[in-house]
Amino acid sequence: MNKLLGVLVLALSLAGAGCSQVDLSKALSVTDVFTGYYHVGVVDEINNKMVPSVTFKLANVGDTAVSRVQLMVGFWQVGADGLELDSKQIEGVGPTALEPGASTEALLVRSEKGYTLSIEAPREQMFENSVFRDVTVKLFARRDGRLVSLGEFPVERRLIPSASTGAPTAVPDVPVAPVP
Repeated sequence: MNKLLGVLVLALSLAGAGCSQVDLSKALSVTDVFTGYYHVGVVDEINNKMVPSVTFKLANVGDTAVSRVQLMVGFWQVGADGLELDSKQIEGVGPTALEPGASTEALLVRSEKGYTLSIEAPREQMFENSVFRDVTVKLFARRDGRLVSLGEFPVERRLIPSASTGAPTAVPDVPVAPVP
């Protein structure tokens, strides 16, 4: 029995030696960030609903392949004393490793909570409303129980039309600098 336990401990320690701990804050970089307020559509038959939206890619800037990374994406209202508007958990990198120098496909995350404005008012007036607060996206990566910050990105005061409006919905590659 002791011999079997010794072999098991040796096997587990060798397996652990082969698994390197990757510092995600140094291995991953957020690129091609595009933010704005997505027009969800008309709600309650009288209001337009707009929600914060962010599209980005993850680039592996390290020297080791990275896999199985979960992302925590938080939408925070600026000046609201730490009030989180909404948060989402998504898969950033799946089981197929992201090799050094490679990037993910564009990742799109939208808050379910946002702002409404009468359908009679121009949508751009949302930004002038007294209850409107700017939103910052806070992005965290999680792997092997470790959570690291990948950056904070202000949501631009721009409207992103929904596909149902017939307007183009292409996301340009416009980098946005993170908030320090």
